[in-house]
Amino acid sequence: MANLQDLVTAIRQLVATQTALTQQLGQVQHHQVQQQGGNNPAPTKIGVKIPTFKREPTENVVAWLLQIQTIFLAQGLTDEPTQVHYATTGLKNASLHWYLNRVVSNNNQLPFAD
Repeated sequence: MANLQDLVTAIRQLVATQTALTQQLGQVQHHQVQQQGGNNPAPTKIGVKIPTFKREPTENVVAWLLQIQTIFLAQGLTDEPTQVHYATTGLKNASLHWYLNRVVSNNNQLPFAD
């Protein structure tokens, strides 16, 4: 039972330390924004996996595109050729083959600008 109590104590200390570090990081970022003269810090970017699209009969391409556009909006990614590059990383199976055929037929260049 003592080992379990030690584990609980260690977890509580870890959470307290993590909370303190998170608060300190927020203070540092706030200070940096003030030094730069800005009032609105840049949005935090998070790692997001691009949803997959396989071109299966049960998939909805409009829903997939909406998910992709939402990710780009949240990440502040507005450059459309870059958006195409990121979106194509989610293509799998038949949709990937279709896209690769489009690339090849376009002299190995990006077949879509937006």
